[in-house]
Amino acid sequence: MMDAHLSHRGRGQLVAVAFEGHAGTLHLPGQERMRASVVIVPPLGRDRIWTYRALFEWANMLAQHGYAVLRYDPRHEGESLFLNAGEETVAKWLEGVEQAARFVRQIYGERPVILNGLRIGATFAGNRVEKVKPSALVLWDPLFSGHHWIRELTLANVMMKTAHTRRDGMEVNGLHLPPESLAHLERVDIPARTDIWPFVLLSGPSATKLMKARICPNADQIEFTGYADLFRDSCASKVPWQLFSETLDWLNAKFPVENHPFSHMPLPPAVLSGGGWHEQGVEFGGGLMGVLCLPTGSSPQRSVIFCNTSANPRAGDGSFTTRACRELAEHNLATLRFDFSGCGESPAHAAGGFHVYETSRTAEVNEAARFLRGRGISTVAVAGVCAGGYHAFRALIESEEIDQALPINAWLSWTPGTPLDRPEHIEAIRSVYLKVPAGIRQHLRFRHKIRSFLMPKWALIKHVLRPGRAAETVRAELQKVLRRNRKLNLIMWNDDKALEGMVNFGPRGRWLSTQPGASLSLLPDIDHAVVVQHSQTIVISELLRLLGFQPAQSRPTMARNKSASD
Repeated sequence: MMDAHLSHRGRGQLVAVAFEGHAGTLHLPGQERMRASVVIVPPLGRDRIWTYRALFEWANMLAQHGYAVLRYDPRHEGESLFLNAGEETVAKWLEGVEQAARFVRQIYGERPVILNGLRIGATFAGNRVEKVKPSALVLWDPLFSGHHWIRELTLANVMMKTAHTRRDGMEVNGLHLPPESLAHLERVDIPARTDIWPFVLLSGPSATKLMKARICPNADQIEFTGYADLFRDSCASKVPWQLFSETLDWLNAKFPVENHPFSHMPLPPAVLSGGGWHEQGVEFGGGLMGVLCLPTGSSPQRSVIFCNTSANPRAGDGSFTTRACRELAEHNLATLRFDFSGCGESPAHAAGGFHVYETSRTAEVNEAARFLRGRGISTVAVAGVCAGGYHAFRALIESEEIDQALPINAWLSWTPGTPLDRPEHIEAIRSVYLKVPAGIRQHLRFRHKIRSFLMPKWALIKHVLRPGRAAETVRAELQKVLRRNRKLNLIMWNDDKALEGMVNFGPRGRWLSTQPGASLSLLPDIDHAVVVQHSQTIVISELLRLLGFQPAQSRPTMARNKSASD
């Protein structure tokens, strides 16, 4: 159950809502009078993850200027209900645009409705214009058609090191598109009809003359300032404030403040539930926003908290965290996924900015643990992927509230100043290498092969014989915690880069096998971010095993499940 809850953000309010299987957030106008309602149609896959915080800030900005704004997760994405067998994905996404517009009309009556889409979300918004009949359309970087998006996804799939090919369609960036969905996408476009268009605002990273000529010759245009900085990893993404400001000016000119006071119909209960679980939106710890997922018909005594990966929203890459929470709840565990400050829907961090690793999150995990214990839950575990796993580990070390940590593909120690963007660092080295003359390059290649063989072994010998001060500190901290009957259960892909950090705990972390209450599960066939559905199934099964449950026989068995003691 996702009950409505309010959160003050300056002059605006947030209300958790649900409609026809969708989870969403309604930003109420921060003024006494209302201009119009805005439905934000989000992008999908990685684009949705990267731009989530920016669109949250945009909705807040609109609300402060008299607009009621609905942000929602499309079906099978984020925190909305996953699709059942036989339900076609693209059809549900397009239908969701109509359902979102219908939902705000039920609340606000005949007041103007504006569709605002980004990337493929803009394409979907334009495609539904004849059915929704909005008063205005704001399209940021719309794709001409679903075919163009398929081309982008195909290229992304080829470039991914851990691409997971499937016979039943395409899986990339957290999206699984079966053949019937790909066929449907080929038919999706923005209709080239001038008789159905309302006010239209277009913006793209480059000249949009062709798009304007095809869609609506009378459309207004603005530059998409800040495009490159928006579409970066969420920890580095920047809000395009100039684009937002110019779009707001355009909207204000079209929709002046109404003369009658703002009001809305009573909101229906925001309920989302599935087989064996129900969800409720919650706020705790001075504004931290999360979703509490509980088993149906029982009072659980044990719980698991999930931390953000990087600065990504709480649902996780490929909705992994949402999926894990619901499956764990089916095993009578309470689960809480929440946004760290500055991430997702939580307020900005007190310091203004934050570092993915170097900003401590233990106090926020403590708030989540106290919230759960206040509901009668006696045992609290904490889990997370990558940086979220690092903070889960630090919470186990630093907090008295945590009984068990379940880091997934995580570094257990972090050296301040280490670059976050490893691929960028590797590419810089590669570019220098390619500039060297071919004859010298061949010599360097031979030397690099020798170094790549010897250096890791030498580093391992040094760490075993003489651990660094940081490694000794982490070991001592961990031993102290484990003596208090707490648990550390690491889950790692057996080819993950984070295994480099396990050298502090012996070859491939074998030192952990000597410590009571600690273990390391090395799993094959998963990916680092746990974004691929096959990976998610394996990791959730391992989480259940480590929490003391026998995974259901219907789940695929793991080809290899190796612990540190093997």
